[in-house]
Amino acid sequence: QFQMPQPFPSAIPREFNLGKVNFLIQDPRVTVIECPGPGKFILARTSGQTSMTKISLTQDEIQQMLQKFSEQTRIPIISGLFKAAVGNLVVTAVISDLIGSRFIITKITPRFILEQHGNF
Repeated sequence: QFQMPQPFPSAIPREFNLGKVNFLIQDPRVTVIECPGPGKFILARTSGQTSMTKISLTQDEIQQMLQKFSEQTRIPIISGLFKAAVGNLVVTAVISDLIGSRFIITKITPRFILEQHGNF
């Protein structure tokens, strides 16, 4: 029987710094961090409720953040879709110079794994 590989949460490396969104990553209540694009406010999901933060990122800041994921995982960034995991963080991004890049960071928690397993 074929099974889909499941992500396994691990510790985030100490040197892995995502700047303005670090405090959201360190908040155990936050499960998803979404950046809808440059200059737009970041959304944080906690316990199924989405809140808008007062943080926005420039295109350069988004690119730097994705570059950190790329360097840590050795997955190159090219236009289109980018997905990588570092520690218990999974980033899914759309890379576009034309309309601006956007991303979603999901924290892999035991609850996340159970929810994903229920969908199969």
